[in-house]
Amino acid sequence: MPKLPFITLLRTSFFFRGLELSAKSMFFHSNFLNGSVVGLAVHLGIFIRGEWHMQAPKLLFSHLILSLVTFGFNIRLSGFSPIACSNAYTVLGGYVCGLFSSILLYRLSPFHRLSKFPGPRLARVSKLWHVWQCRDSRNHLVIERLHEEYPGDFVRIGPSELAVYHPDGLDIALGLGTKCTKSDFFDMMLPNFSLVFTRDQATHHARRHVWTKALSMKSIKLYQNRINRQIEVLRTQIRESALACEEVVINDVLYWFTFDAMGEFAFGEDFGMMREKKWHFAIGMFRRALSLLGMFSSAMWIIRIGFELFPWAPRARDWLSMEAFCHKQMDKRASTKSSEIDVASFFLEEAEKLGESHSAARDKWLKGDATTVIVAGSDTTAPSFVFIFYCLAKYPLDAEKIYEEVKNVDTLEIATVTTLPHLNGVINEAMRLYPVLPTGISRLTPPEGVMFGNTFVPGNTKLLLPACVISKLESAFVRGTEFIPERWYSKPEMIKKKHAFAPFGLGRMTCAGNGLAMTQLRLVTATLVKEFKISFAPGEDGVPFLRDMRDQLTAQPGQLKLLFQERT
Repeated sequence: MPKLPFITLLRTSFFFRGLELSAKSMFFHSNFLNGSVVGLAVHLGIFIRGEWHMQAPKLLFSHLILSLVTFGFNIRLSGFSPIACSNAYTVLGGYVCGLFSSILLYRLSPFHRLSKFPGPRLARVSKLWHVWQCRDSRNHLVIERLHEEYPGDFVRIGPSELAVYHPDGLDIALGLGTKCTKSDFFDMMLPNFSLVFTRDQATHHARRHVWTKALSMKSIKLYQNRINRQIEVLRTQIRESALACEEVVINDVLYWFTFDAMGEFAFGEDFGMMREKKWHFAIGMFRRALSLLGMFSSAMWIIRIGFELFPWAPRARDWLSMEAFCHKQMDKRASTKSSEIDVASFFLEEAEKLGESHSAARDKWLKGDATTVIVAGSDTTAPSFVFIFYCLAKYPLDAEKIYEEVKNVDTLEIATVTTLPHLNGVINEAMRLYPVLPTGISRLTPPEGVMFGNTFVPGNTKLLLPACVISKLESAFVRGTEFIPERWYSKPEMIKKKHAFAPFGLGRMTCAGNGLAMTQLRLVTATLVKEFKISFAPGEDGVPFLRDMRDQLTAQPGQLKLLFQERT
């Protein structure tokens, strides 16, 4: 029987090979299970609580370090071998699977606090869905489409975020007495501080008095000569185009005016864009950087990672360079003696009160406020101007009604233009139909939650309050999608919910610069309507103007070409 020993040997070999594979399998499953348990514990014990966007760069970096440590530990135990690498991969794979499986199951489960709210399934899983939808900076269209697809007052647009379409939404989330606070978006400027980008209410109230003093009507009257100078430059440029029968790209002209004007009465020096008829390099960088907000404003953790780990990336570099330019403007103003009062003089006066003992905080406030006064003060007013002039060209009868109001008055007199009903009606109606912050208002509910009518929204939920939808709701405005300036003075019955229109916010967080913005809108509109007839340029119908609009926190309308004809 010569074959028996060979068969026995073969069976014995397979037996021990099976034991070896079984041991390896058990070891593999043990490593994978251990990693999965750690991932599960990290989610349920740590990441499920609180905000993590500010720690995102550190978390990304620390996970990279821990991965290297895991590899190093296994190599130290087993030497540099395929087994050591396999063990490390197994542990890390288990951790990743455990972490993300826990996140996925929780966010899709009926146990999540927002499970009862409708919305796209992928939006429940991750904000990356929303980021992808906004890849072309058209968040306003995304939010409008969701409102059509999911009828009702709420749509879940993120793991812990709701879009609110309730007619009282702005009043409940922003109005006096609200316990809602600013969302994670307002951490964008850290480590610098700014009134607009301050989430702590006590700090906001303490700092607001400086801005209130700088932008009060009393102070605005001190800036009157500066405002008039810029309006005269604008009027001269428009007149030159009118005499030459040239079409005017109104976006460029009004953006140049707004930024030049803000530079003039913020720092005592304009950017020279209207004189040179071209964009200043820093403002150009800022406008390029806005594409960051168009795509990533709904996921602040991505922006923080970009700023801290990839500052050399093109759009991050543009934003950081723009901030540096604003800081230099404040430093330049601080080293310059000026006989005329400007906005920066109030900031510098407050900085002196802090003294050298608080130099770090003082510098952070000055840098943050310098960026805010240029960016928030200009890039909100400029699109409002463009939308107003679009409406004047589209609705010439309303332009003529304004002309009848202004033809015999001084259009550079602030008190006078404030009282003109149709002028102010057109301005309000343009801002209602075409809000400058289409989807840019966000808040965080208090820990105890908040009621919207009969609907309870749980605590620590991020709210997106899209003005592009709320300000047109039929439950808030009669014939809400139509341009009817009279609703603001002679037909008040057409306004059902006055707080559904809040271009400058509501409550204690109301924009401190609303008086200055409205003053500019009134003076410029009244002055140009008094002197010129306004119409679309040949071949222009305004359709591309709205079609090509981008939502990059502020509205960035498409190109609009107008003709100005001097009145006789």
